Amino acid sequence: MQPQSLPDIPKLPDVSGAPFVSNWAGLCAASAALLMLGSCASAPKLTSSPELSRPTGFAQWNANDAAYRFYPGDQFEVVVYGAPELNRTVTIGPDGRAFMPLAGTFMAASRTAFDVRLELQRLLAPQLVNTALDVSPTTFASQQIFIGGEVGRQGIYPLPGQIDPLQAILIAGGMLDTARTDEILVIRRGANGQAMLKVINIRAGLRDPRALEPFTLQRFDIVFVPKSSIAEINVFVRQYLRDLVGFNVGFSYAINEGQTR
Repeated sequence: MQPQSLPDIPKLPDVSGAPFVSNWAGLCAASAALLMLGSCASAPKLTSSPELSRPTGFAQWNANDAAYRFYPGDQFEVVVYGAPELNRTVTIGPDGRAFMPLAGTFMAASRTAFDVRLELQRLLAPQLVNTALDVSPTTFASQQIFIGGEVGRQGIYPLPGQIDPLQAILIAGGMLDTARTDEILVIRRGANGQAMLKVINIRAGLRDPRALEPFTLQRFDIVFVPKSSIAEINVFVRQYLRDLVGFNVGFSYAINEGQTR
């Protein structure tokens, strides 16, 4: 009895051949593309935070500088212990400068009482042996804030006391339906004269008051309620602050501080 012949076994493809390698690479590339498409479809969209979309030209917010800085129209009392005849009340002029006998004209705006005291001591040193003195604020010029954007009544409002941005917006008639409540903007002039920008999410505070960080407005703060996006502040700065009132985010009263006399 003759043994049965085995059926022909199909040959495996030659992996060393160029056509097979090309087809295998194409299959791998297609599989990788499908995996990437699947991962992109299932991945959540990332939304830019207000901090990432902040306009350019503003300094980093610094809340540590809480000392009061003088403005034009403010008055302060100077007590010179070594020369009582120099004691007087000094008024800061519209250009930010003040005058003191023997000291001459000096820059006082955008400076703290401590800064003014050091400046007066430096100016009086050639004239007096004892330059010990004190500087105390006595009268403050108008305390105002500016509220604009999607509010009921844009304008300049007196600062009634320690209020936060939400209370200021309520003074201005509240927010319109078109307001973007999660990106309320506050612009403040910093210690070096450059404007700082802070983004406040009032929407979260309306839902849960504990989510709203404590924040007190200061004199000449600008509260702006955007309509659609924080990028609108660039148009606001250009149209209202720079073109209309000559505001410069880098402006400082001490820009020509060296020319005080």
